[in-house]
Amino acid sequence: MTTFILLIIGTPLAWWLSNTQTKYKTPIEAVVALPLVLPPTVLGFYLLVALSPEGIVGQLWSYISDDPLTFSFSGIVIGSAIYSLPFSVALMIGGNIPGITQVLSITIYDHVEALEYSAAHIYSAALLIFSFVVLLIAYMANRKVNIRL
Repeated sequence: MTTFILLIIGTPLAWWLSNTQTKYKTPIEAVVALPLVLPPTVLGFYLLVALSPEGIVGQLWSYISDDPLTFSFSGIVIGSAIYSLPFSVALMIGGNIPGITQVLSITIYDHVEALEYSAAHIYSAALLIFSFVVLLIAYMANRKVNIRL
């Protein structure tokens, strides 16, 4: 169900974002990317608020269907679609043109799909080490700032 919704919403949205020059493009890109950077508890809390019988979406849904969205299959599908939207739009906009728009995660996927596990391992290990080093540096810098304060 989520995949179908993402296909219906994500494909036109990705196309529009890749072809538009409107001033609204950047804020819309930021909204679409929010689930990537928000802690799951923040996203979950606001979904719970919006989908509850007192929330805007929940009230509209109750008016249309006479069923609550919270703690229901429909609510899970909506939450899953919102959480997954940035992944479907990033993949569609970025594409997979080697040397031009191919990103590392898609390169890894391509190697796994081709059963080239050693290449997938090299890229995955490099990404893991790079991510760890960046996080380590960020935590060390944060610790130095906190010690000085």
